[in-house]
Amino acid sequence: MRDTRHDGSRGFTIVEVVVVVVLMGLVVYPMARVVASSLEASNNEFRLTHAAFLAQMKIEETRTRAACYSTAGPLCPEGGSSDFTANFDSTPTTVGNPCLFPAPFEDFKCTVQYYNTGGAGFRRAMRVRVWHDTDVDNTLDADEPSVFLETTISKRPPDW
Repeated sequence: MRDTRHDGSRGFTIVEVVVVVVLMGLVVYPMARVVASSLEASNNEFRLTHAAFLAQMKIEETRTRAACYSTAGPLCPEGGSSDFTANFDSTPTTVGNPCLFPAPFEDFKCTVQYYNTGGAGFRRAMRVRVWHDTDVDNTLDADEPSVFLETTISKRPPDW
């Protein structure tokens, strides 16, 4: 039986194999980087969309609480404020009123600022910032996607 591997008619040399592997690496690596950056961008957009939804939800929750002048109102949540000028500020670490979200949004944190806009106290403003707390430190870092919303509310006319 004759061995045909040494006559050059069959198989690949080690140099050919190395060249093919290097060329494949030069093609596959950039493609893998594009896919990875695309996935990261997609995750960022996903987080920003959820942050916007949660910020709007927090504004509506705060607006409802601020508009409730008694806990007996039919649309007021339990524990509503009896004073339009109450302090509804909150952060992720505020005792008694943390600015946190239920599952599956527990990785999102927020801050709420509720303040007078001047004048006779008939208008108040709210600022809400919601972010995806990637490193779970309850603080907004520069690399964490966030959404900022601001609105103004007025006291109901009968109380003017």
